[in-house]
Amino acid sequence: ELFNDTNYNDLETLLMKRVSSDTFTNENVAKALLQYILSNNPLDFIEDAADLSARDVSLGKLVLQKHHIIPLGGATSIKQSSAEIRGNKAHILNSPLNFSLISDKANNGVGTLPIETYVQKLTGWSITSHFLPNNLNKQSGEGDSEYYERLLAARYEKIKDAMLNELRMLFLSV
Repeated sequence: ELFNDTNYNDLETLLMKRVSSDTFTNENVAKALLQYILSNNPLDFIEDAADLSARDVSLGKLVLQKHHIIPLGGATSIKQSSAEIRGNKAHILNSPLNFSLISDKANNGVGTLPIETYVQKLTGWSITSHFLPNNLNKQSGEGDSEYYERLLAARYEKIKDAMLNELRMLFLSV
């Protein structure tokens, strides 16, 4: 039943496809996803990256920022600014699946670089530990919406698989 609650945490809801005041993604789901990723001590998005840990955050040793995995800067056009995208809670780039916590230094370094550009500077473990999809390049003939949906759906599957594996291991240890 993990990630299968319609209008709460299923894929369609997390991809912002069900748009109404009743079905916007619950902020608790968004926070839980960020906390789950952080609980796996992901590597930061900088050279010589260190593990990010909730403990260091709680002790005040580390300040983290919410990072758009697919930066808004690459999605803007003459008609739409980053601020307009941020303000549109139904926009797919505001999906909880499009966020991860990284250091302020890393977030400033990544800035508005497209995902396929900034990941080239990351270690494989940074990519894996933030549950980023494998195929980040836009496919021939793929529109922006399809591209965003494909990447975020692939990230959803990676997170879901990791949680299921973790739950299985906990079940087996009982």
